[in-house]
Amino acid sequence: MVERFELAGAHVLPLARAEAARIEALGRRFEAKAGGCTVVWRCWGAGPGVVLLHGGSGGWNHWIRNVQAIAAKGFTVLAPDMPGYGDSGDAPQPHGTASLASVMMHGLRHSAERPEALQRQDSPLIIVGFSFGGAVAAQWARQEGRRLAGLVLVGAMGLGGGRDPGVRMRPWKDVEDAQQFLAIQRHNLGALMFHDQHRIDALALGLHLRNTAMTRFVSKWISRSEEALAVLPELDAPLHGIWGEHDVTAPGGASQREMTLQAASPGAGFDIIADAGHWVQYEQADRFNQAMLAALDALAARAVR
Repeated sequence: MVERFELAGAHVLPLARAEAARIEALGRRFEAKAGGCTVVWRCWGAGPGVVLLHGGSGGWNHWIRNVQAIAAKGFTVLAPDMPGYGDSGDAPQPHGTASLASVMMHGLRHSAERPEALQRQDSPLIIVGFSFGGAVAAQWARQEGRRLAGLVLVGAMGLGGGRDPGVRMRPWKDVEDAQQFLAIQRHNLGALMFHDQHRIDALALGLHLRNTAMTRFVSKWISRSEEALAVLPELDAPLHGIWGEHDVTAPGGASQREMTLQAASPGAGFDIIADAGHWVQYEQADRFNQAMLAALDALAARAVR
């Protein structure tokens, strides 16, 4: 299967790999092991720790337009390929958000290579989860305990409902023709992840191809559940949400997700980013970074009181 991605993406994969390598080189890469799984982390900056969890069929590069901006404002940014994705090892069986969260949390806690911001076991940590990663982030937040300084959900799944019934994803696993295969991948990226398909550039398409080819974890059944929603009332930490205005994974629209989060966690903050779809942090990176940094600043300030 990987060969089909390589053939179809011959003109976009080299760009995606080069840009990912450039961003990686601005920080460092390290590995952490737990539960029989090796997780590959990328890390930038110094200051309070912020973990960024990617979405389903994704990788750390879901945040490729955000990590520099967050690190530059005084945070230690940690972005893994979650177990079963990208360069990390396979996820433990049976597959689940709690086991993914546990592997990453324990691996990071005990890694000799963890950044200075996390050397102390009581160092505050902010956890951010995008899409399926939001369901994993909620489970991690429940396991993290007193160290948790805040949870930020970005277009998160696991909140019940389902995506817009008008979304039409096209099957690709049996398609052999390279051009048809690429056209389907681009269609699916536009149908699910972007509001304006004209913003699907070569980098976005190359990242999508790389991530999809390397995904070994089936997340859609968890994404359509209420796993994250069930966890949120249990958390003793501030909650913030950021959604794209036109996110097709949010039934009833982003404002409905705002009500859902505030019902589960009264006082939760919420931002709606105009003119953006599900992959809001890529499609409207500048607007997203501004909202994210404001949320992180507020959470970090509360943690040191």
